[in-house]
Amino acid sequence: MWWVKRVEQAPVPELTMDAYQHLTEQNDMKEPCRIEVLQEGRWHRIKSFDFTVKPDTPSAWNHNPAERSKPTHTMPADMDVFDTDINF
Repeated sequence: MWWVKRVEQAPVPELTMDAYQHLTEQNDMKEPCRIEVLQEGRWHRIKSFDFTVKPDTPSAWNHNPAERSKPTHTMPADMDVFDTDINF
């Protein structure tokens, strides 16, 4: 549901790398202008999103994602997908 609410035209990706690739190439994810959160002990849980387009917020691009600047960072070709340097 998260993906469907934000990227209406694209099928839900099977892999995280597919989602990453779609979002960096298409740059068409809707962004909420507001979120409602509930405090649950030490943490906050997101209860709802408002995708209404509001000026001067990232949601201003929701109707025309082409106006959004393209991200310049990409995953380096030599970067390993799995970080094996973390000791647990």
